[in-house]
Amino acid sequence: QPATAAPRRGKVPRPPRRPIAGLASLVLLALVATFFAWVSAEPLWLALGRGSAGTATVTNCAGDGVGQRCEGAFTSAGGTFTSGSVRLLGVTQEQRSAGTQVSARMVDSDSGTAYVAGDTATLHLRWALGLTLVLLCGVGIVWATGALRLTDRRSRRLATLTSLAAPLLLTIGFLAATF
Repeated sequence: QPATAAPRRGKVPRPPRRPIAGLASLVLLALVATFFAWVSAEPLWLALGRGSAGTATVTNCAGDGVGQRCEGAFTSAGGTFTSGSVRLLGVTQEQRSAGTQVSARMVDSDSGTAYVAGDTATLHLRWALGLTLVLLCGVGIVWATGALRLTDRRSRRLATLTSLAAPLLLTIGFLAATF
């Protein structure tokens, strides 16, 4: 008589999370992912070469270091558009005085932010760090909602993929909106 294989026992999944905790975590992490997708979209387009080069004139700078906030006026290189009041990012200590003109880039005339042209490291850091945090929010959603605790293998995969894809779809939406 042939030997029959013993039924394979899989790992018993942990009990599912409480729905209210999972839902609250989902909403919180979705909002955090939305924020990081929003602040990463413009730097990513500029890093990819999209946008208009021009000159920004510093009108006001307050604070120091990370708390520095600078404002100015931006004029595109071809004179196609002018933005009277934009936030300036990447202004150095020497460029802070009112009236200083710096080379800068903006995604388009609707943008409220101009990035100082010589500061490519910070530009790449802004989009790379932001997108990394968006991906981490997706991982957090997988954990917080208990997607890996579902008993059915297909349901586990679908819930995990959906949880990871949702923040990426938000990012794609913000990239499309800023294009």
